[in-house]
Amino acid sequence: MAILAVGVFAALNQIEIAPAIVNGLFYAFLAVIAGSAIIAIGGGGIQPMQQKWQQALSRVEQRAPAIKSEAANTSKEDLKGHAEQRRAQLEAAGDSSPRGSRRPEAPH
Repeated sequence: MAILAVGVFAALNQIEIAPAIVNGLFYAFLAVIAGSAIIAIGGGGIQPMQQKWQQALSRVEQRAPAIKSEAANTSKEDLKGHAEQRRAQLEAAGDSSPRGSRRPEAPH
């Protein structure tokens, strides 16, 4: 339903039919969806969400020792090998710049 409504709003916006009205209705629609989610999670969903968080935290607690031991057994050479493999994958995909690196600015 929501995806269909977004599609309808996008189509009306694309063909520029009453853009002010369409945009206003779209924002109202988003507010209704967000408000419903807030009320559902904050009101009636407190117990289910609390259970989900507890399940997630217990999984993390169960997996923590295994992750710690794996991290302790991983050598720097293994990490460098994984990094080189990832770099090769990125270069093969056409992205040769490492993440987070800044490109030099063009001279003004």
